[in-house]
Amino acid sequence: PKPPATQAMISTTRPTTQELLEGKRKPQPLGAVPLFIQVPVSWHLDTVLTGTSLEGDTPHGDVRINIAMQGAPLKADSVAAMERRSIAQATSHPANLLIVPMHSIGGKAKVTEQREFIRHLPIQRDNNQIEYVDRVDWLISVFVPNSTNYNVITLNFAGLSLEQYEHDREFLETILATMHYDSAAGAPD
Repeated sequence: PKPPATQAMISTTRPTTQELLEGKRKPQPLGAVPLFIQVPVSWHLDTVLTGTSLEGDTPHGDVRINIAMQGAPLKADSVAAMERRSIAQATSHPANLLIVPMHSIGGKAKVTEQREFIRHLPIQRDNNQIEYVDRVDWLISVFVPNSTNYNVITLNFAGLSLEQYEHDREFLETILATMHYDSAAGAPD
């Protein structure tokens, strides 16, 4: 008879924590504009009818980041007003809202982040039971130059639990810090 399968014998496609933290990275384009991010080689874009997402393994699970182009382009003063409003909200709700101030990511492109900590959110499960969960609504807004206006691209972590956020925050921040706009790749500045 064959010996029972051991953990070492079971094949898995999930990278190890060391591979995720120290392994090779690849430049991942984030859509039709020249916006890129350096991600582990196991990460990939998934496009379905409802949209595009960047998906991949993390040291404590996996993430899906939904990517969407938002409506009409915004004028520079509208972008500045959005930033002022976000900072004011974070100042009045410091325990529940973290704002990463707007900063350049190459050319005239800018990015800002908003992390809202939602505690005891009721979720109805398939069996009609209510479960209370703690989530982080982590939204990255990218403002890409388009003549005198800005196109807005959002990246939003889907279903990120507070527990996974706490475990994977530094890893994910390291990846997000590599986001850059390459104005030489053909889009107007």
